[in-house]
Amino acid sequence: MRRFYTWFAGWAVVLAMGSGLGAAASAAQPPLPPPVSVGPVEVKAVRWLAEGYNPVWGPDESFFLLSHAGKGFSRYRADGTGEKRLGKETDRYGGLSPDGKSVLFHQTRQGKSKHMRVPAGIGLMKSDGTGRRVISATAAYAAWSPDGRYFLCKNELSGPVAIYDRSGKVVRRLDYANGIPAWSGDGKYLAYVGKAGKIYLARGDGTAPKLADEPSGGETWAELWWSPKGHNLLYAWGGAYVKRPLCHVTPGGTPIELCDSVQRVEWSPTGDRAAAAFDGPICLFSFTTPQEPEMIAQLAAPRGYKRCCWSGDGSHFVYSTEEGLWAVDKEGGEPEPVGRPEILRPRVAVPKTAGVLCYKLTSKGSSELWLADVARNEAASVAPEGSLTCPSVTVAPSGRSMIGLFLGTDRARLLLLKITRRT
Repeated sequence: MRRFYTWFAGWAVVLAMGSGLGAAASAAQPPLPPPVSVGPVEVKAVRWLAEGYNPVWGPDESFFLLSHAGKGFSRYRADGTGEKRLGKETDRYGGLSPDGKSVLFHQTRQGKSKHMRVPAGIGLMKSDGTGRRVISATAAYAAWSPDGRYFLCKNELSGPVAIYDRSGKVVRRLDYANGIPAWSGDGKYLAYVGKAGKIYLARGDGTAPKLADEPSGGETWAELWWSPKGHNLLYAWGGAYVKRPLCHVTPGGTPIELCDSVQRVEWSPTGDRAAAAFDGPICLFSFTTPQEPEMIAQLAAPRGYKRCCWSGDGSHFVYSTEEGLWAVDKEGGEPEPVGRPEILRPRVAVPKTAGVLCYKLTSKGSSELWLADVARNEAASVAPEGSLTCPSVTVAPSGRSMIGLFLGTDRARLLLLKITRRT
């Protein structure tokens, strides 16, 4: 459900900021912060960007998209110049195709108040803004397959699903899916929850569905987590905040239960490790042999457990507690502190490095953006002077660039930064 309403949440946040984002574009920009080095990684500010939110990088990183409060979304060159508005001001960004050539968008109409936009269908256009057309006048959610061959549309959280090819032609309809269907990392398989909570695995175009597992306790809702590489599917029936077992299956394989309680799953970028966490212990699993997953570590229930992620190179699992930031080698072992006594929460990994962007919680309750090298036990702030908090940061697929949203005392600003690896 969280993914289903992501764009609504982002839109609400921007409206709540009010005129702050608009002021960011017209007010004189502050000086760029100095470069920061942590281990072999250096972060250098490039430029302040125009007002906006929800940056999305193109796959070759030659451009990025940026949404605007009440004014649609735009395309920019990689250095933040060359703004080009896409579609209409009433359009909302819906998803960039994996090859960067097409964009799904939400068509909207006026809501109950002048500041509210409600969904009025899904559309498709080229990423240069040409060829705009509405695909479905009723759908409220859309998503691309990882291989870019298909996209799906849904009207409601539960109900029928239409699968389209890149031309916008319907190739398959699923009579019913509870929640959002999920593609495997290579797009070859599609998993979805059918009626009575049964989990099906189909081909990437939705054809040839086969029953993978069914609940024993009458649950009708399940959460699905595909490995980013390979074809390992983890799933759990029931809501996220109830005790529910974690299960595993592969296409054509036999489902097995891995542990008796899970709230969230974090796959490593290499797809051969996964961490399962709840209020109790954190369990690390190895999927080197897909049909025989192995628990390689069980971390004692950490007091004040907050957030977790994997390092960008998959070498460490990183999590935070009230005592600070901790890292565990992917092969298991004892947790090691990172950057103590700083209190940090992992946010997102820098791809192909042991660097993790984190939040440092200050005495005033704000969250500064820090970069931690979990392999070297180093950490340093990358936040501009005077910023109070950083509610979001987006790293490019290669890990060579990132865009952070920094809130000041009177406005919000987007900052484009370059990430380089020193030899």
